[in-house]
Amino acid sequence: AFLRRTSMDDCDRFYEATGRALHLQGRKPHDPSVAREILGEIGLDPAIVDAAIADPTTHDDVRADHEAVIALGGFGVPTIVFDDGYPVYGPVVTPAPTGEEAMALWDLVSLWRRFPHLYEIKRPKSDEDMHHIARSFQPYLAARDWQTIQNPAR
Repeated sequence: AFLRRTSMDDCDRFYEATGRALHLQGRKPHDPSVAREILGEIGLDPAIVDAAIADPTTHDDVRADHEAVIALGGFGVPTIVFDDGYPVYGPVVTPAPTGEEAMALWDLVSLWRRFPHLYEIKRPKSDEDMHHIARSFQPYLAARDWQTIQNPAR
């Protein structure tokens, strides 16, 4: 939220780097020390973390973003909100596609809006799929330290 106010390019680079840190490397970008490291790795001032934490409007922006997604029915999965306000939850795909494949997936997600009463598409998961998902999400599961069903408060 703090970076978004000054540079969407920096915000995008930080978002990509934190996603890689969390989902591929098993690092905790929600930990201020790790966030500082990531900022340094992408050539930004690590002190941005402290400035963002000290700025109450950053907290206000994050809360407002959260409440806006919840108001649309968001529930813990990636939520894309198009310019016209149309929300889509997902896609959840592993590994994340890149290049031409990423663009093809974006085309599919964007086309969903043509069917305003299409609510869900799911494919059954085989045992092999479940093992793939478990392996793919292992770095994320190791890095998160917030309370969930799989990680209850102690």
